[in-house]
Amino acid sequence: MTQIVETPPLGSDGPRRTVQRDRRKRPIGLQPALLAVSDAASYLGVGTSTFYAKFLPSVETVLIGTRRLVVKASLDQLVEQLRAQAASE
Repeated sequence: MTQIVETPPLGSDGPRRTVQRDRRKRPIGLQPALLAVSDAASYLGVGTSTFYAKFLPSVETVLIGTRRLVVKASLDQLVEQLRAQAASE
């Protein structure tokens, strides 16, 4: 869901500018490098339980505080590996 918000320039009380942001307050077009496990599962089109059981051991993760986040680039590599595997069968 995209919304349009008006934000003042940093460090000024000047005129407001219009910026499009997605529902998570990121500027449109900015892609996260890290995904929550539930978002990583959605990215692959599987449920969270399936992701934990079959895919989590195969992808790179990082801990930030107590949150385990999945490196999006490792998901893309996993997809390429699965595609190559399917093509060779």
